[in-house]
Amino acid sequence: HLFLGFILTAILLTSCGKTRQEKIDFIIEEQNYIEFFKTTFKYRIDKIKSLAVGEDSLKIIEIEKQLTDDIINQRMTEVYNQFLNDKELDQLYDFFKSDMYKIFKSNEFSSSMNQLFSDVNDMLNTIEQNIVKPE
Repeated sequence: HLFLGFILTAILLTSCGKTRQEKIDFIIEEQNYIEFFKTTFKYRIDKIKSLAVGEDSLKIIEIEKQLTDDIINQRMTEVYNQFLNDKELDQLYDFFKSDMYKIFKSNEFSSSMNQLFSDVNDMLNTIEQNIVKPE
């Protein structure tokens, strides 16, 4: 029982000294979410960018401005803050710092992440419909 107590204490101490935002940043980085979103949208944008004209071209430029690391991180931080209190964030952070680290995913959490850029998806869908005609 003493050994188990030492292990639990060590896990709990790993989260001490970090701010809430530092913990969230670490978790986001561990899950590679920023690159995932950037790559996903870059693929879609590249597909339609050369075909877009007029207002659609301007919309694409605005969308690209919204896909910086900082803005993606801010949007994701909002979801972590919505779903996790300080204790839960500490537990998740400790989990990602532990040897038992695995990909963290729940249906509700994943759905919220997928909704982060629904506005970008909606705009890209509209642009695609305007410029990409079925053959």
